[in-house]
Amino acid sequence: MSTAEAHMEKASRRLSVAERLLQDGEYEDSISRAYYAMYHAAKAALATIDVFPRTHEGLVSEFGKRFVLTGTFPKELGRALAEAKAARETYEYSVTAEIDEAEARTILEDATEFVAAIDRFIKEE
Repeated sequence: MSTAEAHMEKASRRLSVAERLLQDGEYEDSISRAYYAMYHAAKAALATIDVFPRTHEGLVSEFGKRFVLTGTFPKELGRALAEAKAARETYEYSVTAEIDEAEARTILEDATEFVAAIDRFIKEE
């Protein structure tokens, strides 16, 4: 199994967990898993071109530089990744910030679309 395929497996598992957590009303944990689904999908895409960022910030930056600015993926996917990262950080580290179901659902929908787009990309490679 390639590195990209291994990351896509993780992305798929994280997405499934995010869906269950959303259904259970665990919105903070749902967006965390949704972000990590996107994280692993982005790592999978970058692995196809032998780019292996070491930080979350680096991952978002490299994905944007290598795939969004080149037109491989639409800017909405790059924005969704950055927004999911920011939301995860806000809700994971703040004791006062609260997320509602609508925002969690939007992030999960974005993650689902993101992972599907990367999956199609990898299968075409």
